[in-house]
Amino acid sequence: MSYKTQKIKRLSSAALLSLVIYGSSMTPVWAKDLPNTANQAFQKIERQYSRSKNKDAVIGRGKVDGVNENSIVVTRDKGGQITVLIDERTKIFRRYEGKGSLKEIKIGHEVNVVGKMEGDGTTMRALMIRDLSIEKRFGEFKGTVKSLSGQIIILKSKGRGDVRVDLTGARILDKRGKEVTVSSIQPGYVVKAKGVWDSSDNTMTEVEAVKVYSV
Repeated sequence: MSYKTQKIKRLSSAALLSLVIYGSSMTPVWAKDLPNTANQAFQKIERQYSRSKNKDAVIGRGKVDGVNENSIVVTRDKGGQITVLIDERTKIFRRYEGKGSLKEIKIGHEVNVVGKMEGDGTTMRALMIRDLSIEKRFGEFKGTVKSLSGQIIILKSKGRGDVRVDLTGARILDKRGKEVTVSSIQPGYVVKAKGVWDSSDNTMTEVEAVKVYSV
């Protein structure tokens, strides 16, 4: 098989894969960095409503003005308030990745919502919500311990500055992978922490493990 034929086959395969993944509709820019599950959910719903009269089934961006037990009130960027109903079928995501929850959504947060309009058009039953204000993602940082207080360390990392790391529930390992105690960590030691990093306040929680290179 000639090089030219192989190249055409690769391009044809890539085009077919794109069609399978994205279908005939274009996904809005804000949806492109969603997790795969969120992307797939959005694309399915977007295709379902793209040819209908229910154009308001997607809130591209809105601000949360109220939070209730099973709903939130969202003011859309283009104007108008929508009461967004949330049930067990609603999928909630954080900005970057990972599952979120209604209890994480606060007044003032910015959200994307996909759902089904009900009644007079002021109520939507949410199928998917993405909270843009929860800037959390799984991260891994290596640096020097600046200070230690109980289960909290301040880690001086490269590129992210001083990260506040909550060690509650974390496994503490020495450089050989043997489990040790929190007391093994001292200011000046080099460590690497893996957990959920919140870029809004530069904190790390839900830490899985901390490796202490100085022990």
